Amino acid sequence: MTIHRTVGMLLLVTMYTIASAQTPTPLPSPATYRDLLARLKAKDTLVDFTALRMAYAASPDYAPYGSDADEHRTALRDALGKRDYRRALQEADAALNADYLDVRTHVVRAYVAEQLADTAAAAWDRLAAGRLVRSIMQSGAGTVDSPYVVTSVAEEYAVLGMNDYERGMQSLRECGTRPCDILEATQRHTHEKRTFYFDISLPKAYLDHLFQGKP
Repeated sequence: MTIHRTVGMLLLVTMYTIASAQTPTPLPSPATYRDLLARLKAKDTLVDFTALRMAYAASPDYAPYGSDADEHRTALRDALGKRDYRRALQEADAALNADYLDVRTHVVRAYVAEQLADTAAAAWDRLAAGRLVRSIMQSGAGTVDSPYVVTSVAEEYAVLGMNDYERGMQSLRECGTRPCDILEATQRHTHEKRTFYFDISLPKAYLDHLFQGKP
């Protein structure tokens, strides 16, 4: 079984029951983000993952189109290809230190921890990944009338991956008054075709401010 296939299976194992759609949490202050992030890193399972994600988008740390974690993710893939799991663990930790809310890195770290026989660490990373994706999917129904609210394209791919969908065509359009990413996808096991709609208001606002030179 390939590493990529095993990671794909871990994505499924991580998935939790999806609750009904709810209105996205208003953006808190950056200070709240630091507090919530500290609680999550301390393995506080009662933390509000939606409040945490929205606080991240309101904080100076918000980087929806790349961060210091990118080079460590590249090194992580290289270490996995060589089955150097101890180095992979170091790179995963470094990536999460820069971007702790990245679902994919948590899933891969869970796989690495299992290879190193650290079942407790693997369980934590699966839980964190599952709760993050559940938060995204609680923000809407993934339809044109009720798109999922995301903080980055990486969150879009995480939703597809956790539900074992292979992504196809991607396009942009309006969902009412909101900008949306539209992803065509196919379920790997049932071959069901589905169109996912993601509200990208937050990353778009980030880009708008960036291009306009606003703080």
